[in-house]
Amino acid sequence: MTRVVGNDNDRACAIFENGMLQCWGGPNASGQLGRGHTRDETTPAWVQGIRDVKKLVLGRSATCAIVGSGELFCWGNDRLQQDWHGYVTSPARVPGISNVVDVAVSVWHVCAVDAAGSVFCWGNNQSGQLGLGASAIGTETKRPTQVPGIQDAVGVVVSDNTTLVWTRGGDVLRWGMAKDLTQPGAAPDPRKVEGLAGVKRVRMSHHQACALLATSEVRCFGSDTLASLAAGKEHDYGPKVAPVAAKLKLPPPRNLIFPDGRGISGVVDVAPFNHDATAWTEKGEVFSWGSAERGTVGRPLRTRGYFPPTRIQGLSDIVEVAGSFKHRCALDKQGNVYCFGDGNSGGFGSDVQRSSPSGVLVPGLPKIVHIASSSYCTFALGEDHSLWGWGSLPGNACGIDGGGERVTKAPIRVPLEPPSP
Repeated sequence: MTRVVGNDNDRACAIFENGMLQCWGGPNASGQLGRGHTRDETTPAWVQGIRDVKKLVLGRSATCAIVGSGELFCWGNDRLQQDWHGYVTSPARVPGISNVVDVAVSVWHVCAVDAAGSVFCWGNNQSGQLGLGASAIGTETKRPTQVPGIQDAVGVVVSDNTTLVWTRGGDVLRWGMAKDLTQPGAAPDPRKVEGLAGVKRVRMSHHQACALLATSEVRCFGSDTLASLAAGKEHDYGPKVAPVAAKLKLPPPRNLIFPDGRGISGVVDVAPFNHDATAWTEKGEVFSWGSAERGTVGRPLRTRGYFPPTRIQGLSDIVEVAGSFKHRCALDKQGNVYCFGDGNSGGFGSDVQRSSPSGVLVPGLPKIVHIASSSYCTFALGEDHSLWGWGSLPGNACGIDGGGERVTKAPIRVPLEPPSP
């Protein structure tokens, strides 16, 4: 096994060396597990009919995978599929698009980028998120349809009603509508996000987006509160939060800096969530900013207020970060995993249910080489190819039997199916 992919619901999949998949969790009402039915599954099993997966994206109601040939396979909600009826419960190739290099899946639409730099979108276009122009708003298409005017796209991210694309030239284009990510009303066709240049990757949540630049700096935009936090300004709850009227205008991108004006450079990657965000650097440091309600920004749990970038204590030599809206976990060079934030749902992999604004070592793991998460579970891949999970169990996403417990009291090995003979 090479890696694990989770989503912001309770589903997860393991990708193996040959590109085959094992998936588990729920909800699976649309067949988005790809296991030929619509039942939730508490344990992993093979997904038939697909191999050589290079990229896997788990949306809420559908799943899409790019395979080595550049073909795109999707399954789940039929509203996101090509002329099929009923739910697609097993992987099916998406016709009309080839040489796919990136794909993004929301509740309502899918967008993909091909090797030539063209962008194709399909699904619901209620808010213009397909980028097909004003006359197409309110329509729906199940066929991949090329977005006009884009020939140099590199990657794409989506939220429910918004699409962002970054280009070979380092620009970011946006279309659709999200109250914190676009101008008033729907933007039915691609429009450049001003104030960004040299972009090599974009990450997005419902309320904010962050662009990683070629200089290894980060610029964030979207929610006025969160964007200003990235610029080192502190906000309280209540009247001091940016008023709704201010959110109707897209705030300019802001550099990720400390309150004293010092910039944060050497950023490896950034993970924006709905009300906070976390970034990690080449030096192995971890920084978070935004709402302190969940304890993920270096403040105790249920601290009221929004805070600028703060270094998370107890973490060093970090090479990867994964997490959910409640907590984050970080992997260091030595193969240890530390978690911080709200640990009251088993988030720290310990029988001591607690919360911490600083990193807490997850006990009982072998040397770890990769971590991932879904909404309520965290996964760790061992150097010995074992897979471990911990967190909240009722949602099925951990893929483990907790013996009737609602949360895990220690990391538990995920029972992956053996290879087919």
